[in-house]
Amino acid sequence: MLLLWVLQALPVNPGQDLLEIAWATQTDVAELAKYNKWLKDGATVPADKTYTVLLPVTNEQAVAGVREELCASSWKKLTVFLY
Repeated sequence: MLLLWVLQALPVNPGQDLLEIAWATQTDVAELAKYNKWLKDGATVPADKTYTVLLPVTNEQAVAGVREELCASSWKKLTVFLY
């Protein structure tokens, strides 16, 4: 079986750290840190502009999430990275 990992861009709030984001998204902190090296070592999301983190999702999550985004928005707004 082919294992497909998808990285989905997720907007985050100023002041959040990796632990908060991982908890809110039910994602392993180490996995989240692997794809968001700018937010390591206790750093928090700055307030100077809008930031996103890359959230790894599994096959089932990816299919459901991508399908939902495709139905809810235009192609131009869909931000999904295949890894």
